[in-house]
Amino acid sequence: MPEGKVYMRKSPLLNCRGFSPFSGNNGMCCLVLWLLLCCMGTAGAMTSLVEQPIPLSLDTPYAWSAEEDASEAEPGEDVGEDVGEDVGDDVGDDVGDDVGDDAPDAAEAFTMPDRDLPDPEAVAEDETILWESTGMGTSVERAIHLLMDTPVVWDAPPPREIDAGASSGAGISPVVMGQAHSMDTQARQRAVEAMLDAVARENQPLPDELLWALADSNDSVRNTAAQGIQQLPDNVMTQAALQRLQEYVLSVFVSMEAGLISELDKALPYLRRHLAQPMMNLLQQSGEETVRRRAAAYSLGRMGVEEARELLVRGAWADDAALAWSSAEGLLLLEGRAGLQDWMPMLEHPQEGIRYMAVRALGQIGGPEALQALRSILLGESEFDYNLRSQALQVVAEFPRQDAIPILIAVMEQAPGFRTTAGNYLRHKTQQDIGDSPEDWRAWYYGG
Repeated sequence: MPEGKVYMRKSPLLNCRGFSPFSGNNGMCCLVLWLLLCCMGTAGAMTSLVEQPIPLSLDTPYAWSAEEDASEAEPGEDVGEDVGEDVGDDVGDDVGDDVGDDAPDAAEAFTMPDRDLPDPEAVAEDETILWESTGMGTSVERAIHLLMDTPVVWDAPPPREIDAGASSGAGISPVVMGQAHSMDTQARQRAVEAMLDAVARENQPLPDELLWALADSNDSVRNTAAQGIQQLPDNVMTQAALQRLQEYVLSVFVSMEAGLISELDKALPYLRRHLAQPMMNLLQQSGEETVRRRAAAYSLGRMGVEEARELLVRGAWADDAALAWSSAEGLLLLEGRAGLQDWMPMLEHPQEGIRYMAVRALGQIGGPEALQALRSILLGESEFDYNLRSQALQVVAEFPRQDAIPILIAVMEQAPGFRTTAGNYLRHKTQQDIGDSPEDWRAWYYGG
């Protein structure tokens, strides 16, 4: 079979419109004919190889339309059956004898989307280009599959010789880019690895597909992308690359797509090396959009950038309430790296939510001073509202047993409004049910 040509098989029995070999008055005759042919050892004649290669023109994609069959069908006749039974007739005529006349009309009836196709001369020089051409695949192979019940078999492309010292130049292989959009997670992960390799070795710009992988729903794909970008050397992560990475992260936050943000959030800690300074610079730019500065503040906290502590403290007291909230949230995400001197004043912050964050931060910091501050909130030594005191009680219950139990007993004694809640925390903490009397709990704990 000549190279570069696609052949298809058709059955002569299907070469008559509307003819079914096993129905009506033709049934017995066809059955006898079939048996005779089988007995004579000529069953192979039922299938003939139509040596009429379908033109693989890269200028005009092969096309076909079912509109003619639909228009010629009799009322009540199954159009799908008609198309199937007449495949030998229609395809044989259109592809074989009348390809010059019918193909242009069919192309007008069924036009595939425009695609970037390789140069025909390049195809002749490199057969693998023809193999990878998505335009050829959709215009020819797809049409044939619609018409035939016998699959088209493509010969494997010749192995591509790779020069270890060569560069891809214009960009990353379209095959790799196609894998990046696959529904198969392993294919996407392999694509991410290939893109990282191309970026590192050939100094390619960060492709969109690699950035999108940072918010992939699959942990392996997402971690491969994040860790790979984290390890890219400084000579690859140029200013343009850093800006591209930063803009992608900001765009996800600005999109307000909860799913994407949730996945990207898991990748952020890996990006600290490259994004810490750009995000700090952005947070300080008062002329920037608030939503972008908020994303920067949150990202700095999520990445654990301790150098951003002072910036986040200042941001928490900003006149812009939204920016203040995100800055305080970023500061809280530093998980204890900010000190009491940063959080104690925020117990008096105008925003209730930031006051709650300050209470949570005291629990993160821990230690005698933080515990004493929480005790003051609970026992009314300072004027705090009920909700804040309730939050403080929950934080105290999370302290180690020896620190929490004395304060919980004191709350039962001195804060009747929280007696039941404090008693429940004591039961959970001690796995004991002493009752609701603070005296009984004191006697049990102190041995009196």
